[in-house]
Amino acid sequence: MSYKEIVLAIRGYEKRELSEWERTRLIAYQVYAGTPKKKGESNKPIYSYLPLPSDGEKANRMTKESYEETRQIFLNKLKEKSKQNN
Repeated sequence: MSYKEIVLAIRGYEKRELSEWERTRLIAYQVYAGTPKKKGESNKPIYSYLPLPSDGEKANRMTKESYEETRQIFLNKLKEKSKQNN
């Protein structure tokens, strides 16, 4: 077996495993979504319920609004800290 064949075999195995994980995640998410929730609770999106490498960066990327909120909180804490030190 040549090097190229080994690489292709490994890629095929990884793709098959990822496909199985996606299937498993879908089944688990359907069970999660079907369970009763407390009043006011909602379901997480499927990609945050069980993140997979196939989701790419979109699952871990912060939205612009949440980034700005986090930035403002951080800046406010820095201002408070600098006022306390002076």
